[in-house]
Amino acid sequence: MAAASATTGFSADPAPAGSVCLFPGATIEAAGLVFSWGGPEARAQVADRRLEVILPAACLQGLEAEAWTLPTAREAHEEEGFALLRGDGWMLGAAVVPVDEVTLEERTRDLYARMFKVLGPHQLYRCWNWVPAINAIPEGMIERYRLFSRGRSEAFNAAFSDEAEAHMPAASAVGVAGDRLVLVFLAGKWPCHYWENPEQTPAFHYPAQYGPRAPSFSRATSVETPWGRRLFISGTASIKGSESLFEGDVERQAWVTAQNLELITHTAGFGPALMSPEGRRAFRCYLRLPADTERWSRRWPRIWPVLTVSQADICRADLAVEIEGTLAE
Repeated sequence: MAAASATTGFSADPAPAGSVCLFPGATIEAAGLVFSWGGPEARAQVADRRLEVILPAACLQGLEAEAWTLPTAREAHEEEGFALLRGDGWMLGAAVVPVDEVTLEERTRDLYARMFKVLGPHQLYRCWNWVPAINAIPEGMIERYRLFSRGRSEAFNAAFSDEAEAHMPAASAVGVAGDRLVLVFLAGKWPCHYWENPEQTPAFHYPAQYGPRAPSFSRATSVETPWGRRLFISGTASIKGSESLFEGDVERQAWVTAQNLELITHTAGFGPALMSPEGRRAFRCYLRLPADTERWSRRWPRIWPVLTVSQADICRADLAVEIEGTLAE
């Protein structure tokens, strides 16, 4: 192990040569976490001290396998249904469970409750969720995303009571084919801060028109790691206040989304990492319609690298594009 960090007090496990820890863009050989698109069904597995999340979603552009660098000293095991990787001060986990319209809410609540049990003293930095048929409205019920949101909210409230909002990390939730709900999380013992966009209503304060329980996430999480600061930005879309803008126009939605990403990044103090030619930043795009693959990029800043463009339904039926990001200092 390397010496303890002067700023965090935690040991800094070594990273592969030439890589940036806790950041996407590694080679597959050096990766500790891999998101793979184009699989036959959703699956999470640990092999050779690497966690792979396989998704039945098309890669429309870019990398079919997005690889993240993790510290090289890591242990793998399973607990509470999660495939886990652990190191000195950090934890990564993934779980996949079958759901339908009847069981989605309950199994979301149970999955998050089990995640909180696994976390122990770790703080939650980032969650990725893939929800089957996310915009479907079962007969006599509410939209599946709203069922998911209610289950997730109830789990946060059960774990943290009146302080639940103070524990909501950066997150994304998009649709996926098949019948399996996927949850991936990144957590650690290093200090973190959750951020909001000054031009967006916090998701956990959305009005009731968006569902009986508001979504449980912040707009971004900044983390002080032994390898420098990291910013994990939630899935971000064309929303101002709490309202969706420019329905049916993917170019304008991409423009508003880029504005929001810039606002969040500057609010969190990562402006140089975003705007400098030498800045370390990486983005992932989710597109509802494959036919929009070329159009959305016309409004996307060329200096912001998008590693993967994946087909996915967005959490609101009137949104065509969602983009998330990771920045490093």
